[in-house]
Amino acid sequence: MTLGGLKQEVHTVDQEIRDVVAKVADDLKSKLNTTEVQPVSYKTQLVSGTNFFVKVKTSNGFAHARIYRDLQQNFSVHSVKSDDVTEESEIAYF
Repeated sequence: MTLGGLKQEVHTVDQEIRDVVAKVADDLKSKLNTTEVQPVSYKTQLVSGTNFFVKVKTSNGFAHARIYRDLQQNFSVHSVKSDDVTEESEIAYF
């Protein structure tokens, strides 16, 4: 993985991303004003830790979430984007 660049490879849902989303699910639900967050696909970016850019299905449609894992394995929601996100939307840096 190249340091700093958002990988172009889109990953399908696996246990790792399910665990990542589960760790921040309450925060995601609050920020997205939803009762459901299910990962659909994701990309990664290696920084001083890892950014996970995740497309999630919500009770309101779809959204993108940027979740940060620091070097001590702590997780936080950096930002979310729900405007104009559809099932077909490409995951991009935001």
